[in-house]
Amino acid sequence: MNNHLLVIYMQKGNLVFMSKIKKIIILLTLVLLTSLTNIQTPIFAIEDDKFFEPENNIALEEETNNKNDQTDEAINVKDNTEETLNLVLKGDAAKVNYFYVGSPYLETPDESEFVVSFGDGSEDVSRMNLIIEGHGDSIIEIENINRVGQLFHFKRLFTDEESGVYKVTEIRYFIDNQEYQIVLSDLGIDALFGVNEEYDGYVATYSNETNLDMSDVEGSIVSLNPDNMENSETLIEEKIKEISSKTPSSLSSLSIDNNFDNKESKVFVIALDPGHGGSDPGSTTYYGISEATLNLKIANYCKQELETYKNVRVVMTRTGDTSMGLEERVTYAVSQGANVFISIHLNALNGVARGAEVYYPNSNYRPELGTEGEILAQQVLNQLVALGISNRGIHIRNIDDGDDPKYNYPDGSRGDYYGVIRHAKKQGIAGIIIEHCFGDNYADYNAYLNGEDKLQRLGIADANGIANAYNLQKISRDEINDFAKENKDVIKDGVYEIQSNLNNNYVLDIKNGSAYNGANVQIYESNDSTAQFWQISHDSIGYVTIKNLNTNTVLDVDAGKANNGSNVQAYSSNGSYAQKWIIEKNEDGYVIYSALNPIYCLDVSGGNATNESNVQLYISNKTDAQKWQFTTPDFYESFLDVTLQNWFHDSVKYVYENSLMTGLNETTFGPYENLARAQFAVILHRMNGQPSVVYTNKFPDVATGQWYTDAILWASDIGVVTGYSDTGNFGPGDNINREQMAVMMYRYANYLGYDTSASADFSKFKDAKNVNEFAKEAMTWAVGAGIITGKDNETRLDPQGSASRAECATIIMRFMEYYK
Repeated sequence: MNNHLLVIYMQKGNLVFMSKIKKIIILLTLVLLTSLTNIQTPIFAIEDDKFFEPENNIALEEETNNKNDQTDEAINVKDNTEETLNLVLKGDAAKVNYFYVGSPYLETPDESEFVVSFGDGSEDVSRMNLIIEGHGDSIIEIENINRVGQLFHFKRLFTDEESGVYKVTEIRYFIDNQEYQIVLSDLGIDALFGVNEEYDGYVATYSNETNLDMSDVEGSIVSLNPDNMENSETLIEEKIKEISSKTPSSLSSLSIDNNFDNKESKVFVIALDPGHGGSDPGSTTYYGISEATLNLKIANYCKQELETYKNVRVVMTRTGDTSMGLEERVTYAVSQGANVFISIHLNALNGVARGAEVYYPNSNYRPELGTEGEILAQQVLNQLVALGISNRGIHIRNIDDGDDPKYNYPDGSRGDYYGVIRHAKKQGIAGIIIEHCFGDNYADYNAYLNGEDKLQRLGIADANGIANAYNLQKISRDEINDFAKENKDVIKDGVYEIQSNLNNNYVLDIKNGSAYNGANVQIYESNDSTAQFWQISHDSIGYVTIKNLNTNTVLDVDAGKANNGSNVQAYSSNGSYAQKWIIEKNEDGYVIYSALNPIYCLDVSGGNATNESNVQLYISNKTDAQKWQFTTPDFYESFLDVTLQNWFHDSVKYVYENSLMTGLNETTFGPYENLARAQFAVILHRMNGQPSVVYTNKFPDVATGQWYTDAILWASDIGVVTGYSDTGNFGPGDNINREQMAVMMYRYANYLGYDTSASADFSKFKDAKNVNEFAKEAMTWAVGAGIITGKDNETRLDPQGSASRAECATIIMRFMEYYK
């Protein structure tokens, strides 16, 4: 007998054959019968009892459109007499259980074999033919050579002259002399094989080589042999009908508390293993993208979703296109505290199969891990099926008879076939393999893989299944609110420089000091610029807004999504949770958590303290890349609108520290606000120690008991201020201009007996002619003493211009320092 590789095309998926094109696809030994005359039994028996799915699994979506649709859509063909025309009716596609193609590649002279499983064996099918299209316009029609129950066996010898690529296109069968047609492409089956020529997409690993470590091949192997030939149909039927009698719905009732006992962080750690990678790309998907690439994308989306659950941490066995041995993957996961191991894959079977299936541990050695894995597998599969993916079931796979006993478990029981599942069990955790769909199938690829949104849905489905299995709970807004309330008083409102614990010389910074929405946030060496000063303010709950003093934009999470690597930017304030933060104090710094999901916090990408190192969100890991110090910049901390870079910084600090001027409120000085005449009188009154006065109705607009009453009356009494000559009013709310300020300071200096002989020709100023006659003497003194220096690089006095609070502070400081 000859051994041949079989490619299996399934509609209903009654037998589940997981495979990998880049590894071993499906090694099967088809028993070829040497004598057709005495064949009375099925032609093959299935040895492995773990490769099938429940009877209620979802068939190909297309089949429902064809079921029992024996319409008058037919084609005319000639009968054998070529005198009458018979209608060929559309066949019942739902009855095609599976379709075997023998060797996908054969070298002549050799026979190609095919097996069709059709219906349940009760159909009165008199014969069945296959239509095969060859190169050019050649058509080959072959009739079944044997039938046992539902199995129809075909065979044809190919010669050297028939080299080329062939495609099985139709199944034709006859009932009561009526011919029916089933088009395989309608079932999503693209059944190719080559004769002395490899078809496009054929992978050379189709071979009979058996010198591989089969237990660690990320695929499935099924053997067909001549044993129990008489019972083969019964065995197949039993396996098709085998359904697990018990499928628990959740792990919440299981005694698996030890899985959550991660002593360091008290979190449930989930290891995601994106299959293949590096030198092992896995199978090739329909449009040529490697399985490894898509596995990693799905795993990343799964990770993002899982991290929205509380007390969950996700570790990845790979985060790039890197190679890693199967045992090495598990060992790494366990070293990171993993409580469960989930391997992410895509199936492949020459483009002809569809659907999702999940593999879980057997019940040997550590049966509780088998139970845990079964529940987890079913919950994940439920979520995938809910997306519309065909249901191929959950399965276990044991090592095969005759495999090296080293793959058994330490207690001598039969080991799980797949390496990651077996290694995980040996290291004390449950492991499963998720085969999401068939990446090389046109329909599966386009429905579930050909876009980031579709890959994200797969990852979220995995996460939902995991969450259901372990009864994981998402973090609620109430819980986040409580966390914010608990930390409301950790940092006081004020202005801070926010230093990285990696190196305190590097601080939170907006790139290029940009005020544009979306400007990148980074760390940069401290330079005392306002792009590095941040105003902290709390809302009523306790959430913090972090506003940049230079741009008035706030820290914001790009796209409002908290994930590892989510970029942090500066953006106009909109009050969203993407712009709210929670600051918590720990033993050696502060952690700034995102209010979107406080398992994520402000993080320096790469953990490198260098100029322009990016700032992002990342799951909390207690490293210095996520710890910060809040320091008060070297200026009066209460005034948020006065910084070291302002020309008036020193004078504002001087007048405040000497109790000569206060702010408009506790945090605002208002340097650019105009100064009123009453305010200036109050400043002079303070400079003189605030002597008391007796109220007189000297000015009609200065009433008793006002905050400025005593100051104005005192200043009037000593001749520093006067009222308006035309009305007799003082005008307490009127803005004071620069020449009025010079006059009042000059009079005050004379009142104190100071030397006012300083003099300078102010005619050098281009607007000198604008100085009023009554102010010229005072302006000569003010310029000469350096108390007024002029604007615009000392080219303008601006005598009629309103004096700002910053200008007043500067003039007062210069006066005090000149006469000290």
